[in-house]
Parts: sequence; C-alpha cells; structure tokens
Amino acid sequence: MRKILLTLCILVCLPAFAQMEVSKVKSYKDPWKLGVNVGATYDYINPTKNQDAKIGAKAGVTAEKHLVYNIYFKPSANLYKRGYKSHYANQLDANVDGYYLELNASIAMKFGDEYRGNGFFISVTPYFTYGLWGNTKGTILNPESGNYGLSFSQATFDDDGTSKADLGYKLGLGYDINHNFELNVDYLFGFVNVMNYSNFRWRGISLGLTYFF
Repeated sequence: MRKILLTLCILVCLPAFAQMEVSKVKSYKDPWKLGVNVGATYDYINPTKNQDAKIGAKAGVTAEKHLVYNIYFKPSANLYKRGYKSHYANQLDANVDGYYLELNASIAMKFGDEYRGNGFFISVTPYFTYGLWGNTKGTILNPESGNYGLSFSQATFDDDGTSKADLGYKLGLGYDINHNFELNVDYLFGFVNVMNYSNFRWRGISLGLTYFF
C-alpha cells in the first residue's frame, strides 16, 4: 500500500516540478521590454515643521526584464522636477525648485496573470538623483536686518543651497493593466541631507503611468 501511495505521489508531483523547471528556464530567456513613463509627485522634506510640500512631475524611459519565477528587474531614468517651500517667522520665506536626473534600479514581485499580463505587484527601488538646474526665490523677513522685505532669487544648487545629490529607496505598489500599460504608486525615503547645514531629508509620493512598446 505504501509503495502504491509513493508511486502516486511521484506521478502527481513530477509534472509540477517539470513545469517549475520549464518556467525557470523560460523566465531567463524572456526578452527585455522597453517603454516610457510619466508621473506626478508630491515632494517634501522631513522634519516637516515650517516646510510645505510641492507638486512635481517626472518623465523618462524604462525597461523590464523577467528574471526568474515572478521576480522582475525594472531600471529607469527620469527627468524629475521637485521642490518645497519654507517659512520661518522673522527670518525668511523660500520657494525651492529643482530639476534632477533620477536613476532607479527596481526589483518587483508580480502576483498577476502572466498570460493576460495583468495583476498587482510590489517593488523596492534603490534610487539616485543628481541636481541639474533650478531656481530658489524668497523674501527676507528678519525685522532687524537691513534687507527686511527684500526679495531674492538664486540658483538652487549654489554652494550654500540645496544639495545636488540624493540617495535612497522607494517602496511601491502597482497594477499591470495589460502587457503594455501599468500604474504604480511609490513612497520615497531619502538618506542625504537636503542642505549642508541641516539634517532634513527628502520624502515624497509619486503616481506613475508606464507604457511598454
């Protein structure tokens, strides 16, 4: 009886293991998918006291490679506009804008229907951004200053301004609509100080749409 049950178990399990092995080999041979993406962002710095968020945007190119099982590698490069506002009573108001090159190296795990190309996925994304250009406008509010009420404008990435580089990661949730379109939302955690003289870090939420050719 035991031999019969063991034989039946082997016969039942063999197709499953064979299918798993075929799936593994196939996943490595899947071609790269190339596409474009656009997104809206909600950017701010933490701590948030005396700081206000700003709406930003990003657009760029992306790719996707099926690695193994339901794991995918999704690098992308974007032009990213982000900023924040600061208000310090009796000191200054500042409105900061910057344009950044953003590089992402995302690992995604998909839970959908591979044949139809739809379903949910989760992702973790190390990123790097580098400031290209930008402008900061403000007003001096210090009543004891001889420049009280004076408006100023300067390059965002001056030596005493906002740091050019940022490094961090994003946690994401997305949905593949079909083989061509996907929606995603990400929450960003920056590690680098926004300014040399503070420990403020970038935070943000982005909503994106990707089209694969």
